[in-house]
Amino acid sequence: MIPAVDSLCELLDDETLGAKLAVTAVTVIAEDEPFVAATAIHGLVPLFESDDPYIKELAVQATVLIAHGSPASAIPAVEAFISLLDDDNAFIQHGAVIGIGWIAKGSPKAAVSAAEPLIPFLTMGDVAVQKTAAYVIARVAEHAPEAAAPAIDALVACLAAETPYVRKHAAEAIGALALSSPKDGDTAVKSLALLLDDEDERVREKAARTIATIAKGDSEYTRPAIDALITHLDASDPNIRELTVRTITEITKDAPRAVIPAVDHLVPLLGDETPVIQKSAVTAIAAIAEHSPEAAMPAVDQLITLIEGENVSIQEKAVRAIMPITEDY
Repeated sequence: MIPAVDSLCELLDDETLGAKLAVTAVTVIAEDEPFVAATAIHGLVPLFESDDPYIKELAVQATVLIAHGSPASAIPAVEAFISLLDDDNAFIQHGAVIGIGWIAKGSPKAAVSAAEPLIPFLTMGDVAVQKTAAYVIARVAEHAPEAAAPAIDALVACLAAETPYVRKHAAEAIGALALSSPKDGDTAVKSLALLLDDEDERVREKAARTIATIAKGDSEYTRPAIDALITHLDASDPNIRELTVRTITEITKDAPRAVIPAVDHLVPLLGDETPVIQKSAVTAIAAIAEHSPEAAMPAVDQLITLIEGENVSIQEKAVRAIMPITEDY
């Protein structure tokens, strides 16, 4: 098959019917055997500038297919894809976004230069394009945050996008930027907190984990994170309560004193009808009590009730929580 592709590559330089036949054949091969078609990548990229719409579209399509199956092989096409983001042909424009997305999935660093040009696509085009743009910027933010930093405002706007995956990838990118740039931490925490009651569980989980990571990574944002989380502890949805208290518990592992303002809000959860919520609340209060017993005093009555209960696991955690509080009395 490869000798055949090599022969087709020679025809790609042909400005006549030969080029059309060759690019058509390479596209067909790329659908089933992208690794084989990858040998034609250096012949396909120049065709992105072809005046023939048929040749241009198929060259882009073939390269996207190669990027899907063999991202590393398509890296030479990154800059050419970027140049197509301003193309008047929506098919080509969208193909360029998707192609960059596949390359970023396999080699995030190769897509760094695409981060800023992709910003407009966070809020335009079809869902696949928006999702891909958000994904690429999120991956770039993890590996080269300075390149993705100009996208922060657009990413915040994406937290209200209709598509869950766009919201999820935007949350990932915002979190990565916050960890690399302290000035983005406040914006990140406040924006991500809005997603804690998102209708999509994956989005909620990503927002919560990101808030916890920011809170543990920079003490300046631990208190703002706790304040944001507290507002969701009385949510009517038990899934949101569980996620919120679990996130607070995660933060107590690194910053138990910073969680003290949450004690009064955690105490009611000791009587929650959902055992996993009770368990997380007890765990958080135990960590606080270990470092600041007096701060955990409001929880004593509820802890005693749990100790007298029938759930052995919760009993053990309640005993651990109450011991530092009562040892001086």
